[in-house]
Amino acid sequence: MTDQALLAVLEPLSPTTILWQPQIELPFHTNGILFRALGVGGEELKRFTVYSIGGGVLANEDFNEQITNPIYKMSRISEMMPVLQKHGMSYWEYVEHCEDSDIWDYLAEVWKVMKQAIQAGLEAEGVLPGGLGLRRKAGEYLIKAQSYSENVRTRGQVYAYALL
Repeated sequence: MTDQALLAVLEPLSPTTILWQPQIELPFHTNGILFRALGVGGEELKRFTVYSIGGGVLANEDFNEQITNPIYKMSRISEMMPVLQKHGMSYWEYVEHCEDSDIWDYLAEVWKVMKQAIQAGLEAEGVLPGGLGLRRKAGEYLIKAQSYSENVRTRGQVYAYALL
C-alpha cells in the first residue's frame, strides 16, 4: 500500500507516476525509494532518495532521523529510572523537560487519532487492503470478547485490538 499512500499525498500537488523496479537494489538500505521531479520536457529537475530503516525512521547517506535529532539523552528506562529517582522526577517530568510543555497538546492529538483509527478498525468489515484477501476480524473478536467472563474478557479485547 506504499504506492497508495504516496499517491494520496503527491497527486493533489502534481501528476505522479510510480515505477516499481524491485530488481534495482539501492546501496544504502534495501527499503528505499528514489523520488525524481521531472520538468514538462521530461528533464530531471531534482532527485532525492530516502530509506525506511525500521521503526518509522527515515534516513539516507546524509541524514538519519534517529541520529540527527536526538531529543532524549537517555532512551532506555533502565538508565532513566536511577537518574529520575535521584532528582525526584517522574517520567512525565523528564519528557516535558526534553520536549517542552507543548508535547501534551501534540500527544492529545495523537491519542485522538489513535482512538479514531481503533474505532474505524473495529467497525470495518470485509477484506483487508492488499492482494492477500484476508478477512477483517477485529470487530468480530471484540463482540465475542464482550460475552466472555470478566477475567477472560480483557484478553479477548486485547486480541481484537491486535487484529486491527
